Amino acid sequence: MIIWFADRPDDWPREPAGGEGEMPPTGTFREVAPDGGARPAGSRVLVEVREALALGRDDAAEADAWFVPAGLGAHFPLLEALGITAKPVLVALNGLGPMVLDEIRRRLAGATRVLAFDARGQEDDSFREQLAWLSAQPEPFAVLADRPERFAEAALFGPHSLIVPTGARIEADGVLRIYRARSSGAPRPISPAEVDALSGREASLTVSRRKAAGERLESEDLTIAVTETKGLSPALAMRVAGKRLRYALAPGEALTFGHLGDPNGEGTGKP
Repeated sequence: MIIWFADRPDDWPREPAGGEGEMPPTGTFREVAPDGGARPAGSRVLVEVREALALGRDDAAEADAWFVPAGLGAHFPLLEALGITAKPVLVALNGLGPMVLDEIRRRLAGATRVLAFDARGQEDDSFREQLAWLSAQPEPFAVLADRPERFAEAALFGPHSLIVPTGARIEADGVLRIYRARSSGAPRPISPAEVDALSGREASLTVSRRKAAGERLESEDLTIAVTETKGLSPALAMRVAGKRLRYALAPGEALTFGHLGDPNGEGTGKP
């Protein structure tokens, strides 16, 4: 899976958390700007192309792959021009029927074809139906979207590419967890519920050092322990970080919602 960014988020991780697993390769999605220019390129470039004449531009010559946007999938002279470049061609199929798809396959018979779908503005059920259909085709597929949940859902189906256009939001945590779970040799993730079932006790959030009432819980304070009583699930760690404690908490003691105030200290008497 390749993730193409028009604007790579500053907080996108460059290494796996904890040094484990793999990171998907990334590249630049070079969108066609209104003035005919292009966005800066990265180490690899997916170029959006709308006419065959654009193949002569200097920036297009640097392309590693081509993206034909929605509405131009039936532009057969353009597809034929792209097909002879020996670079992968990602074709958005929005609004195209089976006869047009057969023709796209014929025109790009000698090229690496990737069936793409522009998910912007799609309803949830329609999007999932498209994902199921794309994953059943003989060609690899790509999804262009603008919402974090769209990218995470698409990652479940093992796409060739995720395309992140200008202004779109993608959250690294969800996508990378799914990517690593699908990667060959990656360890299967274990849920907190499985840990509970194996131990016969509860895996809960606790603290690594004693915290007094009114103190703020920082992410580095939180840890997981098998506790005598049920506490908050480890999956809630990110939501808990930053809140103040209403009551003191010792290491190994289960953290519960009853311990928590709001981040500004409400209910603790602290500023």
